[in-house]
Amino acid sequence: MELQIQTRLLELDKMLRLAPEKAYSFGEILRRLNEVLEDHGEAQIGDSTLKNDFKLLKEKFGAKVGSFKMPAPSHSGKQYHYVRCYEEETSIEDDLVQGNKTKYLKVALRQLNYISGNPLIDELRVVLYQQIEEHQEGGHEGRELYVHLDSNESYEGQKYIQVFLNAIQDKVALQFEYHPFGADVMYTKVSPYLLKQYNQRWYCIGTTQDGYMRNMALDRVVSEPKRTAGFQKSKLDREDWNDRFQEIVGVSYNERADLENIHLRFYGKSRYYVKTKPLSLCQRPLTDEDLLKDPMDVFLEGIQINFELKQQIMFYRHEVEVVSPAYLREEVHTIFQEAANRNK
Repeated sequence: MELQIQTRLLELDKMLRLAPEKAYSFGEILRRLNEVLEDHGEAQIGDSTLKNDFKLLKEKFGAKVGSFKMPAPSHSGKQYHYVRCYEEETSIEDDLVQGNKTKYLKVALRQLNYISGNPLIDELRVVLYQQIEEHQEGGHEGRELYVHLDSNESYEGQKYIQVFLNAIQDKVALQFEYHPFGADVMYTKVSPYLLKQYNQRWYCIGTTQDGYMRNMALDRVVSEPKRTAGFQKSKLDREDWNDRFQEIVGVSYNERADLENIHLRFYGKSRYYVKTKPLSLCQRPLTDEDLLKDPMDVFLEGIQINFELKQQIMFYRHEVEVVSPAYLREEVHTIFQEAANRNK
């Protein structure tokens, strides 16, 4: 199957997975599909090609595509219109991509070669190169290893990353069973806004049915997320999210918590780590002159004191001292004392 046809079918499959309330009409599907093709530098298609794609989905992949009568958008001037979507929850993505992973990865890598000057893109190139090597025919025998990445192959949450990303892009709520640490399994509904990775774990940040914004670890999702109506729009824009993550370490954000200034003191080799790898975005910059001081003072300004920040502080063990605030110093002292007693 030609790559352009596969591209069209993958995008079409994504749009057809929407619930009827969010699905698109034939004309809107065609328009959106042509936008994607234009972004990929590929030729536009017309009605007849799209009809053939629908036929291919049904005959080759057994997809059941239905036409549903729905209230039309207010700006359309129509009372009703017909939308296309799957009659049951399904996807052809796995069947379509299977056996062509290397081809897709090479195309993605080639496209990224046109972008320069972005360190994150450079990292992504390395990841793609490593994945291409993994999927090459003939196995790994006799090949040199150029890149080794930290990974957790058994990480349960990875199978839901694309599901949550699609829901975020389509602005669709999800329902699923969730198992918080130290609590019973609960059935929850979330309007997802953002995916964030921290410490080799993926989190979704969104508003739950109780109206609070929460972060949920994908590896604690214990049932297949189902799309549902009732999406609650986020009030945060891109800059708001950036400000939010500048005020915390990790993902735990408390809407009602105060921002505080923290004074830490680092001893020995830990001084070099803290300078080259700051504890947070709100750490006051350190200079080479600061490194000459042992101990070295470090200031975190305008930050929430959360679980992840305490983890970062305790990572430095005996080479860190909490100067202020006093209650954090006392809490860290208690934690280290309990650890010492447990390891006598």
